[in-house]
Amino acid sequence: MTNNSVYTRIKQQSLNTSYKPLEVIQISLNKGYEARKLEKEILSKFPRDASVTKEIFSDGYTEVLENKSFDEIKGILENYAKYY
Repeated sequence: MTNNSVYTRIKQQSLNTSYKPLEVIQISLNKGYEARKLEKEILSKFPRDASVTKEIFSDGYTEVLENKSFDEIKGILENYAKYY
């Protein structure tokens, strides 16, 4: 998640890992605090993918969630985007 350019964020992450970060969903929010609120909500509801450690994905590893949560997270993002 970022309140900057998605492509800039992906480039930043790519510099520090052999993984290939990618954009899955993009929504635009008017205020940075909205993005932070949404991120906190998602990270509190869904488990982080424990197989992705700081050593192998140092920039953003706490934001890597389990694939099985994807559909539910996508629904939250799409719903949130309707109201903000």
